Amino acid sequence: MVLVVTGESDLRGLAAALLDALGYRALEAEDAPSALLVLKEAADVDLLITDVVFAHPMSAGDLAREARTIFPDLAVLYTSSDSDEAVRQVERLEDGAELIGRPCRTGDLARRVRAILDARKP
Repeated sequence: MVLVVTGESDLRGLAAALLDALGYRALEAEDAPSALLVLKEAADVDLLITDVVFAHPMSAGDLAREARTIFPDLAVLYTSSDSDEAVRQVERLEDGAELIGRPCRTGDLARRVRAILDARKP
């Protein structure tokens, strides 16, 4: 299962629809607090796809850390339309953080999601 978190409702819906079409079950949340509520109610989530920057005071890094208290093996893919700022933000978040710029091609997102999920398998 994949949780898509972005304040842009059109983008969130499009990403969730694409993930569903690729065979993943996609959940949606508009911000970090609502994402944490979704995670607490979910049976299992394998991947969190989230904006690097939120309008809410809770940062993407805070969201990832809190989410991993619920699902310790959760993979995280950060997204941003501002690649320079995103790189600076992600470098501060964690070692090995994954980042994909927006807009991105459907095939690029599909390959990145598959690679991240495959890397999680023992």
